[in-house]
Formats: sequence, C-alpha cells, structure tokens
Amino acid sequence: MTALLHMTETMVGRLLVSGAVILLGLQIFICLQTRRQHRKKWIVWLHLLHASVGFLLTVCLLDGIFWPLYPGISYSRIAPVVLALFSLPWGIFAVAELISAALIIFSYRGNLRYAKSHLLPSSIKEAVDLLPAGICFGDQSGAVALTNLKMDQLCREITGGRLTDTDVFWRELCERGIDQNGSKLVKMASGEVQLFAKNNITVDGKAYTQIVSSDMTEQHRITEELSEKNARLRDIQIRMKAYQAQASDVVISQEILAARQLVHDEVGHALLAARYYLEHPENVSEPDLLAMMRQTNAMLLREVEQPDDMEHDRYLDALKMAEAIGVSVEQSGETPKVGAAREILGRAIGECAANTAKHAEGDRIFVTIKMIGDGFSFAVTNNGAPPKEPIIETGGLLHLRRTVEKAGGTMNVSSVPTFRLFITLPNE
Repeated sequence: MTALLHMTETMVGRLLVSGAVILLGLQIFICLQTRRQHRKKWIVWLHLLHASVGFLLTVCLLDGIFWPLYPGISYSRIAPVVLALFSLPWGIFAVAELISAALIIFSYRGNLRYAKSHLLPSSIKEAVDLLPAGICFGDQSGAVALTNLKMDQLCREITGGRLTDTDVFWRELCERGIDQNGSKLVKMASGEVQLFAKNNITVDGKAYTQIVSSDMTEQHRITEELSEKNARLRDIQIRMKAYQAQASDVVISQEILAARQLVHDEVGHALLAARYYLEHPENVSEPDLLAMMRQTNAMLLREVEQPDDMEHDRYLDALKMAEAIGVSVEQSGETPKVGAAREILGRAIGECAANTAKHAEGDRIFVTIKMIGDGFSFAVTNNGAPPKEPIIETGGLLHLRRTVEKAGGTMNVSSVPTFRLFITLPNE
C-alpha cells in the first residue's frame, strides 16, 4: 500500500488530515463533557489520553503535509518522528481515524445515558429554566449566582437589559411596582401582572438574596372586578340610606296627595250635583243629594273615615256620581271584574263625567272597552263642546296619569277634533 508521504498532494491525503482535525475537535468536546458530568476519574483520564493522542497525531500530520512542499526548511527534533509516520501506509491512518470516530460515538452515547440517569450540575439549571415562575439568586454584592429564563425575560421587559445585578433589579422593581406587604406588584407591557418577592437565604454558611416572581394576572383581574362591584354596591348603599332617610317624607307626601285627591273628587262631585239640582230639580232625588252632602261635610269635618279602596268599588261609585251630576254613561265592551283595571276605569269615568258637566256642558260620555292581548284599552269621549285650547293635565287628569303609569300602562289625551281619553293597561 502506498505510503502517506506520497499521498499528501492527493485527495485521500487531504481527507485524512482534515478528518484528523475534525476528530480532534470532537475528542476535546467529549473530554470536556465528561469532566462537566463529574464522571469517574479513570474515565476522564481515558478521554484526556484519547484527546492528547489525537492532538499529537494532528500536529504531526499538519507538519508533515507541508514538508514535501518546502524540503529546505529545517525541522525540530520531532522531524524524524514525522517522517517515520508519513512512511507508513495511508490505510493505517484511515483505520486509526475510524477507530477514533467509533470511540467518540460510543463515548457520546455513554454520556447521554449517564446524563439521563444521574443528577448533574447542569440538571439543576435545566430544571430551573423549566419553571413557569421567575427565580434568581444573588450574593451579597448583587452578582447573579443563578437565574432562569423566565426571570431573565421579565428583567429584559422591565429594565431593557439582562439580569446581572439583583440589587439594581430590585431597586427598579421598587420604583415601578406597587407595594404589597413588602412584595412588589408590577404590570408588564405584555399585559401580565407579576408579583415579585425578595428573601434572604443561607446556603453552606453563605448568604444569598432570592427573588421570585409569580404570575398574578388572573387574580389581579378578579380583584379589579371585585373592586368595581364593591364601588357599585357602595353607591347603591348610599342611595338606599338616602331613600330610607326620605322614605317617611315620601309616605307622608303620598298620604297628603291622596287626601287632596279625595277632597278634590268628593267636593267637586258634590258641587256639580248641587248645580245640576238647581238647574234640573225634577231629575234629582233630594234624599240622595242630601246624603251626598252629609257624606262630604262629614269627611271635611273628619267625622268619618274614608273606607279603604278595597272596601268599595270605584267603578260603581263613578257610575253613581255621573248619574248624580246628570251625566249618562254609555258603555260598550266587557267591564273588568276586579283589579287595577276596574279601579282605573272607574277613575277615568268619574273624571271624564265631571269634566263633561263642568267644562264641555255635555250630558253623555261614551266608554269603549277592548281586550288587547292579556290587557285592556279604554277609550272615553263625550257629546259636549270640543276644548277650545290644548288640554293641560292638572288635578284629576294628572293624578289619573300617575295611577295609570304606576300600573304599567299608558295614557293619551287629545282635544282635536273632540275630547278623547285613551288608556292601555297590561295584564296584572
């Protein structure tokens, strides 16, 4: 087989030299990896010997490959060794490199198996980097001893640089964060909310500073929602207190308004009945008129109490009052039997009958009752003169509107071409 000396200018010779250089780099890598894994000393020394032999062989090959090109150059003491190596067949070098490559592959696989089955110093760093929370340790001077990827990322977002000093980083957190019993709550630009806590720990008699971050985004969102709800509840509480303070005044005002309405209705009806008696004495029963007068006087003098609304029928009372003042009621449709609809119908008939006799100089009102779904509609007109001006709701009409709206209905009063009162009421 041809000696390597005569193969230096061929492709085979150059591949052998290039392979020796590559293998040397891999041998050094395996040696350092074994050392970092704290393997047994004899294994480390074996890989160191492998790398040393590879280094010497590579140097000799690099030295000898240029000797034929520059024969006039004087070599050092290893020149005979180099010459002797190059006198060997090139296949020996190829086999040696193949054996070295096999040893490298075998050693690398062994290191991988060892790393998976043993706790290594690098395993701690890898485990810390996998934590979802940020964590870092620094010595008393602030120099970082250990930090994970999450804390380094948070530091870049907050300070714009890497985490190299725990003291500087904590001062930045104190300036930007919200104090939470010693911890600092920081809102990140990404939308996250992180809570940073600082503690002092001692390991093997040496003091360290520990900074830990916790993701509080969801808790902070819930806290803000609760704060908004509490603010609304406080507002409601304030309004409730104000309502309680005014409740008695409101009740008194309602009682006064009801009394005024009662006086307005009773006295107005009595006066209208008296006027109608004076104009048409033949159409009025004097005993009924006197009974009405006595009832009105007793009420004004507080000699009798007005019975509760549930103890009499406003609809029937309205029909009697209309008859007493000379106004006939012509009705179409079925009258509500009970409830707010019947009471409001009675109020509407009484008010329209009084206004017809007093303002329109009429003697008949027309009431149309219809069912609208589950509710009612009432339309009331009269045969009197149409209003000369738009109707301004005061007194009885105003009180009637409030009663209708309180029951959830609507009321509309029109004066063109004739007076018309239209009320709609929902089902109770």
